[in-house]
Amino acid sequence: MAVLSFLVDLLILLIFVQAALSWFPSYPGSPLYPVKSFLNRLVDPIYAPIRRVIPPIRTGSGMAVDIAPMLVLIVLLVILKPLF
Repeated sequence: MAVLSFLVDLLILLIFVQAALSWFPSYPGSPLYPVKSFLNRLVDPIYAPIRRVIPPIRTGSGMAVDIAPMLVLIVLLVILKPLF
């Protein structure tokens, strides 16, 4: 059980870091690019089923708000975390 609890905690941390880094622009060659790419490869498969049902919400300024990370965090913190 301790290993599963650790993995849930690690996933929560990765989601928070990935969400915070999404606020900063990156491009190939920038120092953040490899970190963001790595985190995206880890968490995007978890977000994919949610994004198929609820795509990012478009705002009037050409931006989009993705609620998939928030929904995954709710599931992890409210449903899974109490089990461990």
